[in-house]
Amino acid sequence: MQNFQKILEALSDFLFPAECIFCKNFLGEERILNFCKNCWRKVELIQDSVCCCCGRPFPSQNVSETAPGFTCENCRKGLYHFDKARAVGKYQGVLQEAIHQFKYEPTRVGRGKPGLGKHLAKLMVQHLPPDLNLNAFDVIIPVPLHKSRKRWRGFNQSEILGRFLGQHYRIPLDTRHLYRIKETRPQVELTGKERIGNVRGAFEVQRAKDLEGKKVVLVDDVFTTGSTVNESSRILKKAGVREILVLTLARA
Repeated sequence: MQNFQKILEALSDFLFPAECIFCKNFLGEERILNFCKNCWRKVELIQDSVCCCCGRPFPSQNVSETAPGFTCENCRKGLYHFDKARAVGKYQGVLQEAIHQFKYEPTRVGRGKPGLGKHLAKLMVQHLPPDLNLNAFDVIIPVPLHKSRKRWRGFNQSEILGRFLGQHYRIPLDTRHLYRIKETRPQVELTGKERIGNVRGAFEVQRAKDLEGKKVVLVDDVFTTGSTVNESSRILKKAGVREILVLTLARA
């Protein structure tokens, strides 16, 4: 059956040569949906020195070596409610295009390409920052979408990422406690200050006692200003969650 499928793919490529969505070259074998293997290898990982709290990359690559435990200005001001945040890649180039395709690209059956989710989640697993131990956590909670936006898109991209991470690390995925109760404007349209006000009061925890004392991995696709994950963390901490690790696919 697999051989027959490969023959059909090869015939299709011969008759209708498919282009990589990013470089426009022939996709070839080992493609990642609409991305060729060469472009997929060009995803820019976050391997520089980062803030030990929020994971923000520092301009200098030797900060972590010369000043272990150094934190950025936002963390020194105590602006964040989560305990630690880490991202796998930089929100630019191939990864930015892949996330855009994943969430927004129109298709014949709706918006976005949820099939990209498993490949992006695999990228997270393969390049998880070395200072993390996900097996020490009790539950994975994806940042929820408002029901109207989830209906418009057809899926929650953070839930797809969280589900694959949960299966790999054998951590339960929890979509029953954290809810988005306020329909907000897309964060991508707003400035940093506007984003904070936009998500204020947007989340609610139901059956808070179930989360008391738990260690939570909060999963989202992109960390830009951190407003969304920070507001989610504030509500989770208020509900009694003991520790929160924010894990995102990309960092802007």
